[in-house]
Amino acid sequence: IRWVSLLGIIGMTVNAVSQLYMANEIITRAWMIRAYGEGSVGADLISGMSAGTLDYYYLIGFGLVGFWLLVVNWLARQHEGFPEALAWVGLAAGLACWFEVVVQMFSVYVVGWNMDFLIRIPQIAAVTLGPLWFIGVGVIFSRTKAIEQESRAVSTTASPI
Repeated sequence: IRWVSLLGIIGMTVNAVSQLYMANEIITRAWMIRAYGEGSVGADLISGMSAGTLDYYYLIGFGLVGFWLLVVNWLARQHEGFPEALAWVGLAAGLACWFEVVVQMFSVYVVGWNMDFLIRIPQIAAVTLGPLWFIGVGVIFSRTKAIEQESRAVSTTASPI
């Protein structure tokens, strides 16, 4: 599972760097539009351009993270590592990530088909299910850590007979 976790870390890193890059692009374009003057031809051209990304199809960012979510939650379901509902939320989040990759690829190759409505579905799922899953895993890990600390404290204070 370590190699899958490494893939998930790579995917999350590419997502974070890509978001920072897009934010920089937007800020740069805002300054350029301000320099040209709003309503000018140059400003209209710049505002019509989409911000660049490091992961055009989201294959690395969403694909690797989705694969990681699918594997971790599938194994957690089989070995009862997480509560059943949390594992299903993680599986759904992983599928939503892969649905995002598939929709992005089709939106590029299927010309003339407006896929904006399909692109929003996995984005909404990722924005809701992802944080819900991470919060749930955090709660489980914090409870497990607290139980371990209590058991260590009890075992060190117990006097041998």
